[in-house]
Amino acid sequence: DCVFIYLRPKEESIQAAKELESQYPDRNARPPLFGIPFTVKDSIDIAGLQTTTGCPPLARSPAESAVIYDRVINEGAFFIGKTNLEQLATGMTGSSLRFAVKYIAHNLQDAEAHTVH
Repeated sequence: DCVFIYLRPKEESIQAAKELESQYPDRNARPPLFGIPFTVKDSIDIAGLQTTTGCPPLARSPAESAVIYDRVINEGAFFIGKTNLEQLATGMTGSSLRFAVKYIAHNLQDAEAHTVH
């Protein structure tokens, strides 16, 4: 129940979806991952977002994003958040309460109304 340590705010997500759609107005010329939502584990750097790897002494805010994040974004994918992991990704459950933040899913009808098609 503590999946996300960061979930992109709803209004920011809507704005990002609109920008993505305006960047690729021709449906036939959209990149292969266009509009596909994705998350990254908290061991993947994203510029401006804290990376903790579940370990407080190692928490930092990177200036640059990981290459894999940039590649997926460049292929049109839609970032929605960072997911929790156990300290240094060494555990078996995949989550840690150390950095956990509980989020309530957005209203599904509202989410559907703002889906990029």
